[in-house]
Amino acid sequence: MDPIELARFQEREFFKDLEELNVMSPTIITRVSEHVESDIVPYIEKILGNGMAYVVHDEDEGGVYFDVQAFELAKNHKYGKLSPLSSSSSPSVEEVEEEEEGDNNKNMTKTKRDTRDFALWKFRKPHEDLYWPSPWGDGRPGWHIECSAMIEAIVSNPLMKKMGYRELNVHAGGIDLKFPHHTNEIAQAEAYHHHHDHSEAENVCCGNNEWVDHWVHTGHLHIQGQKMSKSLKNFITIRELLQPSSSTLPSSLSSLSESSLSSSSLSSFDFAESKSDDFRLWCLGYSGSYRKNAIYSKQSIENCGRIRQNQIVRVLYESDKFLYNNDNNTSSATSDKSRKKWSTHELRFFESILQHSENCMNALMGQKQQQQFNSDSSCDDLDNDNNTNNSNFNKSEFDLDGSLFVKELLKMCHITDQYFQQSNNNDKPMILEPLRFSVLKIRELLELVGFTKKTTHPYSYYYNNNNINSANDGNLNEIQWQQQKDILIDYLVNFRKSVRTYALEGIQKVNRQKKDKSGNNVNNTDDKKKDWVSILNACDEMRDLDLPSMGIELFDGKHQSSSNLSNNTNDRDWRYCSPRVPESLQGEENSKKKEKKTRIMKSNVTLETLFQVGEYKDLFSEYYTASDCVSDDDPTIQIGFPKTMKEDGKPLSKNLKKKLLKKRQKFLDKQEKQKIISK
Repeated sequence: MDPIELARFQEREFFKDLEELNVMSPTIITRVSEHVESDIVPYIEKILGNGMAYVVHDEDEGGVYFDVQAFELAKNHKYGKLSPLSSSSSPSVEEVEEEEEGDNNKNMTKTKRDTRDFALWKFRKPHEDLYWPSPWGDGRPGWHIECSAMIEAIVSNPLMKKMGYRELNVHAGGIDLKFPHHTNEIAQAEAYHHHHDHSEAENVCCGNNEWVDHWVHTGHLHIQGQKMSKSLKNFITIRELLQPSSSTLPSSLSSLSESSLSSSSLSSFDFAESKSDDFRLWCLGYSGSYRKNAIYSKQSIENCGRIRQNQIVRVLYESDKFLYNNDNNTSSATSDKSRKKWSTHELRFFESILQHSENCMNALMGQKQQQQFNSDSSCDDLDNDNNTNNSNFNKSEFDLDGSLFVKELLKMCHITDQYFQQSNNNDKPMILEPLRFSVLKIRELLELVGFTKKTTHPYSYYYNNNNINSANDGNLNEIQWQQQKDILIDYLVNFRKSVRTYALEGIQKVNRQKKDKSGNNVNNTDDKKKDWVSILNACDEMRDLDLPSMGIELFDGKHQSSSNLSNNTNDRDWRYCSPRVPESLQGEENSKKKEKKTRIMKSNVTLETLFQVGEYKDLFSEYYTASDCVSDDDPTIQIGFPKTMKEDGKPLSKNLKKKLLKKRQKFLDKQEKQKIISK
């Protein structure tokens, strides 16, 4: 398989997995194969020009290498900012590169000036089919240079700068990338931006004294006491992780009844099962600090599913259901006449929600808490996950704390549930505003950290994704009814379109028969044509009278783009409109007035003005006058007959003259008939 094709296939599979996990898509995707000649090779050339790289001509390990010693001798540069090599536990560059790039040649150090030097460009080996040209010889980029060069290509682009992307704020990766990959990325970027005049103002990266403001390194995923890796074959795929559990109810949600959702048991809310949300909750709150290794187990994910459904989904579902029913029931106990003034009970609830919501944001932003709270929370109820909760309100250093975020969020759910239960069981009607506020805050925080609608909007998700009402009592909810109505209108419009098409084809067939000189009965064809015309008139009446009166506007032969349709549907020949009664149905008096006006208008048309009004208005520029009508040889030279076209000033064509002469003759015939009738 072609390497590029394989890479594209894996890329598609990767983004499918991200979508299933509800992970946001990247704004820009960079591929090394698309940046080699345009960006990576010039990037290496500049580092060479700045004297911080050298070329090695070696049969086995030839290429361009970064010169760490030359880099350190330059002003304001220090190698190993993220992970100094003085640590004895740090692996050597060659050990890491040998593992990552598959090089087994132990003589690599003989070709380098310093053991810390690393490859920027590797010459092509005889067995390698994938390579690119360069000034130093065919080959491929080194492991580290790709990222620095592609980042530079994006951030330095004038259009990106114009949009505000002037510098790189955050660079992230696994803890194993801290050295040597990210360490070498920094060195490469600084060498690329180095200026020989040692001007501190110019010797900067991306507009800042540091190439990247913040580095984020995450721990590894462990399973069964070992790092999850392909080589050990102790991994599970994302698709295996997202497989629904065997205890899931049938996929048809219509088999659930509303009464079955009144219980707080786990199985009652299996309609909101979401392995991706369970995994997200585990990553956020139960896998330990993001900086440390996380120990994965199936039991941990299942425990997170129970917590999510019992403590988050249930509370939001019951609260939303209560609020929805109250808003749609004018006779409810919480009507407009009920108490609205907040008591101490509502004020304390509101204040508590505000405080815990602020604590959630502080946990994400790494800000110091204003006061110390007790740490009792159902977040610690998980067992057998072997993770330590390191959250501490009094620690001297502050960092993103997902565990603390989840604790505070679950407290919000808990006190919301308490308020709901206590107020609902009270003799006094519940004040709804505090409950709305709490539900909104919980939902905002869940959406902020990427949970799906199964968690953030369980009530609307349930009723928008099943046919429970239609299955039980024949009633459709509002969304389902709208969908059914659209389908019915589509069917009606398509049926009328078919009938109209058959009628037009019938008229065309009759017209062809009329022209046939083989002796067909002309009267018979006229009768057939009248039948087809009556069908067309019925279709027009539906379009012009019936459908508009029901608030539906129909288009014949006019394709309406979706942007012009109020219901935002593509390729439809109709749209909703304000119901309107056609003039023909607004009373006999209006019809008579219109008919009288039409007669007056027609009576004002003379033979000389026939081609200057109506459908001929603004079509012609000159007309024959009395002075032109000297010869009788040309029948078109009559007073008022068009002489030239308005569009281009050219004389009329022979065909158009024939048509206009027929029109003129018909008008003369009608005038003669009217004279006879009037006599």
